[in-house]
Amino acid sequence: MAEDAASSAGPVRQREGLRIVPPHDGHTGLLVGLGADEQARRWGDAVPVRDATAARAWVGVAREAWAGRQRWAPRRWVVEVAQEAAQGATPGTAAPAWRPAGTVEYRPDGHGGAEVGYAVHPDHRGRGVATQALGLALDHAFAEDEVVLARWRAEVGHWASRRVAWRLGFSVPAQVRGLLPGWGQDRAPRDGWWATLHRDDPREPAYPWRQVPVLAEQGGDLRLRPWRADADDTAALMSVDDVARQCVGPLPPGPGEEAVQAWTRGRLESAVLGHSLTWCIADARSDAALGSICLFDLVDPCAHGCAEVGSWLLPAGRGRGAVTRALGLVTRYAVAELGVHRIAARTDERDAASHRALLRAGFRWTVTEPQSRVDERGGERHGTARFALLTEPSAG
Repeated sequence: MAEDAASSAGPVRQREGLRIVPPHDGHTGLLVGLGADEQARRWGDAVPVRDATAARAWVGVAREAWAGRQRWAPRRWVVEVAQEAAQGATPGTAAPAWRPAGTVEYRPDGHGGAEVGYAVHPDHRGRGVATQALGLALDHAFAEDEVVLARWRAEVGHWASRRVAWRLGFSVPAQVRGLLPGWGQDRAPRDGWWATLHRDDPREPAYPWRQVPVLAEQGGDLRLRPWRADADDTAALMSVDDVARQCVGPLPPGPGEEAVQAWTRGRLESAVLGHSLTWCIADARSDAALGSICLFDLVDPCAHGCAEVGSWLLPAGRGRGAVTRALGLVTRYAVAELGVHRIAARTDERDAASHRALLRAGFRWTVTEPQSRVDERGGERHGTARFALLTEPSAG
């Protein structure tokens, strides 16, 4: 009966094991559950309901929109997933039992554009439900509703939603300041990502999604891992001193928690797009942060197979050979996994400790560029020492 009620209200779209159906009163439990879920409230706007009355009103609006068929009316479905057939039933003969798992919608603007939204119940997250459901909704939008361009937006930092858009072929997101309203007690506008998908675009990722791998020494006390936005890493990054801030290459974050959070997000964004990979140099036993190392310039079309590396250490990481060992892990990974054949490095000409670490890691000094750096505080001019590691014999 639920299926008949859904079908009579509007279109049902289905693929193996999942379907999207117009909502009915039997879905109020799902809607209330989503409205009570902290993550759904924190990140999404697809189901802003808090009780059964609001859920029934949401269903009523959705069904009226399907009945009216105006070009600007929102198109809302409930996502259902197939459950295993009842015990004892003959395989292939029993109709599947459907369980509500989330919602998906798009909101046409009446001029060929539409904004998408979706929410998945906690019991069904991590299973590709949002990607499949949004794909079905986009099929309907492009084929049946004269939608030419779909728009996706999410708060900066909502990586799960961004990954859904990425899988379906949405463009590289632009970051827009103050795109979204505040949440909870914080009413200040939030920065957002904005991406689009044209109906003629291929339904495949439009950019790479590279992740920072964990690299560990064989039996050593050091490992490289991604920086995290948790309390421990935030506290470590807020303890960066002036010695680390004087490094050459990718710099540590500025002072303050907000600057640290922006820096951490930026490192993840750069990795996803394949521009650079930044590791936290961590103690293998305690997992405490000791410093940072970055492999960057990975997508320079004029320097195919070349990259640059930079690093800095927190006070707790100094005096234990951490940079030399981290350089070894990163260079081996760059050669074996990324096909890099030349890795460059730059340091202040006075930074003897960094020079020793690079030489021990197999780098060779190439040149010192005089007066190529200016101290921001005193205005003094200093030289930049350049090093390089070649993994193949030079043709010359």
